Amino acid sequence: MRKLAAMVRVDFVFSAMTLVFGSIPSGCDSGGLDAPAQAPIVQAAVGGPLREVDMLFMVDNSGSMLEEQAKLRRNIPALISSLRALPGGLPNLHLGIVSSDVGAGNLTLSGNPACSRPGGDSGRFQVKAGCGLDGTQGNFLISLNNDTQHNFTGALEDVFSCLADLGARGCGFEHPLQSIRVALAEKYTPENSGFLRGGALLVIVMLTDEDDCSGTPNSDLFVDTSFEGQSGSLRCNIAGHLCNGAPPPGMPFTTALANCTAAPSGRLIPVKEFTQFLFDLKPGAPERIIVSAITGLPKPGQPASYAFSTSTRDGGGVALLEVEPICSAGTAGAAAPSLRTTEFVKAFGANGTLESICEDDFKPAFGRLGALIAARLSNPSPDGGVAADANGVGGTGGMATRTDAGALPTSGDGAVSSEGLPAGGTGGARTADGGSGGGMPALTDTPESKAGDEGGCGCRLGSRQAQPSYWAGLLVAGAVIHSLRRRRRG
Repeated sequence: MRKLAAMVRVDFVFSAMTLVFGSIPSGCDSGGLDAPAQAPIVQAAVGGPLREVDMLFMVDNSGSMLEEQAKLRRNIPALISSLRALPGGLPNLHLGIVSSDVGAGNLTLSGNPACSRPGGDSGRFQVKAGCGLDGTQGNFLISLNNDTQHNFTGALEDVFSCLADLGARGCGFEHPLQSIRVALAEKYTPENSGFLRGGALLVIVMLTDEDDCSGTPNSDLFVDTSFEGQSGSLRCNIAGHLCNGAPPPGMPFTTALANCTAAPSGRLIPVKEFTQFLFDLKPGAPERIIVSAITGLPKPGQPASYAFSTSTRDGGGVALLEVEPICSAGTAGAAAPSLRTTEFVKAFGANGTLESICEDDFKPAFGRLGALIAARLSNPSPDGGVAADANGVGGTGGMATRTDAGALPTSGDGAVSSEGLPAGGTGGARTADGGSGGGMPALTDTPESKAGDEGGCGCRLGSRQAQPSYWAGLLVAGAVIHSLRRRRRG
């Protein structure tokens, strides 16, 4: 009877400790390479190293991008080499590629084959046969343990370069920011699941020669006949930019580039919604987001003017109003001013890098990006440059801070939020309950919040990891059991 009572006391104490300090995680067995587990954010101490990098490349695949894509592929080995040179070698890497093609919303544009697919590529990671990535092993590259475990055959540089060759048949109304967002919204692109790891450094790289033109799926901007006499994508500048405080006029004009900014509202999705979405992926750890854009910026020494002019470049002999290039690489292409893309990158402070797509060589740009990745992996929250938290408090040293976007609006079943994705529910929640918007489900829980809802099971590939509260409960319960046993023997 005394033995039974002691066992009851032990069971009671263990149960109590478990309730206080955390429950035993279940279902945490490690998966295979084809099913990498999600991990909650673990706040490393200042100076604590990271070894996981989730890198998303957005490659513009519109009609003017052949030369720039070729330049990208030539320089990919330089980027991978910079990552291999990191202390400890190549980090545990997830690498996915998306295009800028989200179509012209829900519309099919007659006479425009490139924009004839409603939704376009819709943020799905791009995979093609013959590159070395087996589609049965996922739609993004995985390289672990210093590239000794991976889900592809061949050298990482070669496979990546092959996948990045997207061609130039995508819709000319580029939606790079929307493509990035839906690529990382797991409930919208379930085929991309497993890419994001809560504790990883998220690195986004954009390559585009025109500015972002992300509109809502139900926008009529792309069929608006009031823009006749203009090149097709000029409406993106007029709808998305302000010069001298007003939308650019639909006529030839010139002003200093410094007089122009991204429009904070209007017919395109506000840039701040995209920055807020990324910050929400890393609650309390905005310093774990790096954004780099190789885009339309003036080269050093070139004049920085924003101008519209009439020419026959895109009109097939018909003079059309169009934006003047902000930079040119001669036969290797030119680029339009990227005001929205620039604002997006600058929202991440010192964790954002801007490079001109008109440079002859991307190696210096990738070298700077590699150095920034190395700095954040070795010291995620450096002294003198600590990022603000999720509430925008405490940022110093020019690190990324939270934008003041607020919660996404919701209003009943199937309502369309300001981002053009269906929303629903109450209290600012984002659900995946159907609705309009071309079949796009609403944004929903991030992997981090999902991990918390499921008990914070911090499973990682090839390991079993539980939350500290679980181990604390075991240690305390063990001490109590040991004490009871000593008392019984005494």
